[in-house]
Amino acid sequence: MIKKQRDILQNCRHLIFETYNRDWLEFVTQSRLGNTPWVGFDYIEGGVADDRVVNIIRLYMSGVISAGEALNRLQYYKPANQICLLNQELTNLYLNFVESDTIDNL
Repeated sequence: MIKKQRDILQNCRHLIFETYNRDWLEFVTQSRLGNTPWVGFDYIEGGVADDRVVNIIRLYMSGVISAGEALNRLQYYKPANQICLLNQELTNLYLNFVESDTIDNL
């Protein structure tokens, strides 16, 4: 972890999922059910529930497989990481626009 990231985390309410684990699975499941497990956090980081793993999540949510089986299947995937900034002050302080490029229509 870089120094700037450590500084950010010391000054905010954060949640970090290092792997696809039970807490991550429940967080994603609750989010997909329309609940708001992110409320109360400024910064959340963890694996994306992308096309590679969404079928496993669907099987778990529908009761076809258990949490244990879902996690067993997820162990074969390396998370594609994402960061969610939920606090505008954090965004203003640490996120800076660097540049943009124009892409011509083909």
